[in-house]
Amino acid sequence: MSRLKRAVGYCLTSGCEDIHKGVFLMNQSQDFYCPRCRCIGLCVPETTKALNDLPVFREVRVEFDYNPTTGHHQGLAVVTDTSIKVEANVFYIYSPLIRTDKRALKIAEAVLATLQREEWVPKEDKGIPTHAEMVMDLDKPRIDFASDCLKLSQTLEKSSLAREKSCPSTPA
Repeated sequence: MSRLKRAVGYCLTSGCEDIHKGVFLMNQSQDFYCPRCRCIGLCVPETTKALNDLPVFREVRVEFDYNPTTGHHQGLAVVTDTSIKVEANVFYIYSPLIRTDKRALKIAEAVLATLQREEWVPKEDKGIPTHAEMVMDLDKPRIDFASDCLKLSQTLEKSSLAREKSCPSTPA
């Protein structure tokens, strides 16, 4: 199953009323045609990458607020887990869909939490990790609550933080 590819299309034709106006695209080919003037424009996909092959992530960096006139993202949001003391990976997100620093920070925080909880293979291009919260109801009957605790335990055993001891130490 392939993941959905998201992008933003921009018209670059001078004289068009929609010049530099972003259009949300889903599963778009690389060719983008302006809906108003029908000229070919720029398709900017949402992309991700990991800095290296280490399984533990310490930081997520989100570049956002894409400017089609300069061809660069204007904003940067960084979330770092300073409690991780081993050599660790950095996850990069380049998104023309995110416009505000508040949203970029929320996404970075959720992605870092997901990367810590789940096993992530950096070489595979999976896009932005999806975040699913696990809610534990303390009012459930004891047997159901014990089952939920077992599921949580199994999830945390797969966590990159559970394997942190096997990673090399960061030099002092």
